[in-house]
This record gives sequence, structure tokens and C-alpha cells, in this order.
Amino acid sequence: MAQQACCPGVRESKFLSAPDVLIVFAPRYLPFILDETLQDDEKKLESAAILMAAYVAGSCLPQLRTKETRNFAYEGILQMLETYQMLRIGEHIEQFPSLDEWIKLKAAGKLKAHVEQMEKEHEELREKE
Repeated sequence: MAQQACCPGVRESKFLSAPDVLIVFAPRYLPFILDETLQDDEKKLESAAILMAAYVAGSCLPQLRTKETRNFAYEGILQMLETYQMLRIGEHIEQFPSLDEWIKLKAAGKLKAHVEQMEKEHEELREKE
């Protein structure tokens, strides 16, 4: 699978940092950015932009509330999934199977452990480099 789609050059993490917030953009948190059809499908690209905005909002709010600048990816993912589910009801957003899988994990109470495992695996890879 190609490692770039809507965001050419995004192979791993990109950071957005301001004095009060840190946002981590990475395919492990935003798996749809690797969808090779995004650049050719305006509706999918628009859907990805909406979902990324929801992820950013969900990641920012806990940082601003707690005044703790760190990666709140799980909270960002929760907001993204809530937005995705709401917009999928009326088919106002494209379907992304990876997010459908995360919704199933969330319903089973396993999403947080899944995200923690992704973060652990990422850290282990970084330590090996």
C-alpha cells in the first residue's frame, strides 16, 4: 500500500504545536489519509477534512481544560468517531472501513486498549531507530 494519499509526504507523524496544544497527525490515528482514492474523489477528500477537524477539536479540548500540553489522540479519535457516526446516518460523509472497525472496538469497550497498543508499538519502533 502506498504511504501517501491525501497528504503527500505523511509517512508517520506530523505535529502541530502551539503554546497550549499539541496535535499529532499520524496514519495510526487518521488511517483514512492513506486511502489512495482520496486525491481523485472530492467527496472523500472533503470527508477526510471534516474528520481531521473533528480529531483536532477532540485533541485540543482536553489540553485546554487541563492546561496539559500532550498528545490526547484517544480523545481526538473519540470525537472523530462521534462526528463520523452522526454524519453517516444521513450519508453526509463517505464511509471509511477503518473507522467502522474502530466503532466496533469502541462498542466492545476495546478502543482505548487498541489506541494504547498502537502508541506502544510506535514507541518501540522509535526506540529501535
